[in-house]
Amino acid sequence: GIALVRRLTDRLESVGWTLANDSQMAVACLIPPKSSPSVEEMVADIVSSGDSWISVTKFEGNSVLRACATNGRTTEADVDRLAELLIAKAKRTSIAS
Repeated sequence: GIALVRRLTDRLESVGWTLANDSQMAVACLIPPKSSPSVEEMVADIVSSGDSWISVTKFEGNSVLRACATNGRTTEADVDRLAELLIAKAKRTSIAS
């Protein structure tokens, strides 16, 4: 789990996302690039698609995307797919458009 979350955060940080937390667990709180849609919009869009389950949480008063890899069946391919979905969603100025 921890290695999978590190894989996700490394990929997202390489394209402008910020890791908000420093956890020794398989949980990452992430902030998308400034021009991205809201975290709430991105999470709702991905969760409603059924591709991945992620959530919104508050970290130091700000909404952040929470991703974790606690299911033993989660694979690198699952994490890579989530990373690509998040990267694509972050490039859009409005998911509703």
